[in-house]
Amino acid sequence: TKMNKPTEFKIELLPQGVFVITLTNGQFVKGRFSMYALDRFSESKGLTDYMSAVVKITMGMKLHEYAELLVMAFQDYYRQDFAQCPWNVERVMDEIIDPMGGLGNAQSLRLFKHAVGRLTEIVEEPADEKKNLTAKKKK
Repeated sequence: TKMNKPTEFKIELLPQGVFVITLTNGQFVKGRFSMYALDRFSESKGLTDYMSAVVKITMGMKLHEYAELLVMAFQDYYRQDFAQCPWNVERVMDEIIDPMGGLGNAQSLRLFKHAVGRLTEIVEEPADEKKNLTAKKKK
């Protein structure tokens, strides 16, 4: 019998806070840092304004808080009934944060910057888009 080779863990960032994670078992998981998900997270942490949320996410939180933020992003697709969402803090830590290499690496920083970008509009453009923008400005 052929052994299943583990898939490479990957994160794809898409417009409007959407992201798709490819787990090591090949499964795709879709999340969304919607305004609603970010508001729920802020509310659960007692943050009173959006800058507090930006500071909290970028300046560092407890490990489980990053997992909670991801759970809320996954729950965004289960708004009618959050209980239907198969993700919880423990599963996020085991199947996403661990394979991602923990926190503080390039991959996790890109993912959480994606959340913060929804609040600050700091959106990283692909390199060729930047070139197009500079070319347009020069004309």
